[in-house]
Amino acid sequence: MNFIKKMICSRFVLIFVLSLSQFVNSQTYDKMFALSVGLIKNEYNGDYGSDIFNFNKKAYSGIAFNINYFLTSSVNLGIQISKGTFGYYKSDIDAFSCEKFDAAFIAQYKLANGRFLSKDSKLNPYVSVGLGFADYEKSNQATPWPTFISNGIDIILPIGVGLKYQFSEAFAIQYQYDYTLTSSDVHDQNRSGGIVNWVFGTPAHPGIKAGNDAFGKHIISMIFCFSKPWDKNNDQILDTFQKIQ
Repeated sequence: MNFIKKMICSRFVLIFVLSLSQFVNSQTYDKMFALSVGLIKNEYNGDYGSDIFNFNKKAYSGIAFNINYFLTSSVNLGIQISKGTFGYYKSDIDAFSCEKFDAAFIAQYKLANGRFLSKDSKLNPYVSVGLGFADYEKSNQATPWPTFISNGIDIILPIGVGLKYQFSEAFAIQYQYDYTLTSSDVHDQNRSGGIVNWVFGTPAHPGIKAGNDAFGKHIISMIFCFSKPWDKNNDQILDTFQKIQ
């Protein structure tokens, strides 16, 4: 299983590097390339319970990176990566904690596209959807240990909403919330002794969430833009497609 995990991770990293080089090499005056770095707060939704938008629960934090490519005034394509702590605490028995790494290809639909909001708007709301994977590892901060079941890599489907504020052509800040569906329902079973559910739905722990586990993620980022769509005469037609005197 570790070999399979390493193989999948190495393939994704290879695709990421190739995509990054393609983004950089394809950068022209009518395309935008941007890099963001931010802080995250992971939120769990599973058989123990849910802390989605529950700020009274223990915070599980981390860091996120994103590379975005301006495709059109409506669509950005990107790669989003984050790593941090993940878990849920209800009591010393009903708890789990681990390290989570996730990565996904993301498509954003921007509302400041000339249809809903002006293209010159500093505020740019958007929605996003992606496809990727998540991997889970032992956390040195987890007590008692082990407090989770690794059981390989999950396929994930992050669905998000966000709001970006463009301070200048080169810098912006952004808030995004992702709710991520996963392909697994076993990582939180720290008392089951394995991937077979021996606890949830029994008198020892009657609560159970139907379906696979999910997680939410708050992301606050700084965005650094390295180029911008070029419309020298401001006629709403990219200069690539016309002759500029």
